[in-house]
Amino acid sequence: DKELNDMLKERGNEGIYEELDSNVLTRQYRHLAAHKYHLVTRRVTQQTGKGRRHRMYDLVVVGNGDGLVGYGEGKHEEIAHARRLAENQALRSMDAVERFESRTIWTDMSIKLGATRILMRPRPVGFGLHCNPHIHQVLKAAGIKDVSAKLWDSRNPMNVIKATCMMIKAGNA
Repeated sequence: DKELNDMLKERGNEGIYEELDSNVLTRQYRHLAAHKYHLVTRRVTQQTGKGRRHRMYDLVVVGNGDGLVGYGEGKHEEIAHARRLAENQALRSMDAVERFESRTIWTDMSIKLGATRILMRPRPVGFGLHCNPHIHQVLKAAGIKDVSAKLWDSRNPMNVIKATCMMIKAGNA
């Protein structure tokens, strides 16, 4: 691979393994991620004995729009690196979603994660996605087209996204 040889010439063998793994992984699964949404980007702070340590946090949802979806989280001093970490984790966590007639879920589903409670119901053809915007992006990435969802209590975007992914992935109905 020409890109790999160029990288080795530039840097030698030191400290290249982490970047090499992420580049190979990204290239290998890039065709699966037709949908990629950066839904949560935050600046987080860790208080240490030497003062405050600021970093960037990013949560990404990826999917192929045809039954595969995954989410990933990344944290780093630079936002670009945090996004790359999150995308790689999302690609690794992609899993199948069971869909009825390739457009909706099979049955009513509910989940509780932290203080977030979600109820999703299948809907008829042409109904669309009537739900919270974060749930909408996850379902769109998974290729689900006709669902209504109700959200109670906490609307923390991180918990909403994680709970939705857990609920729709195969085996969690």
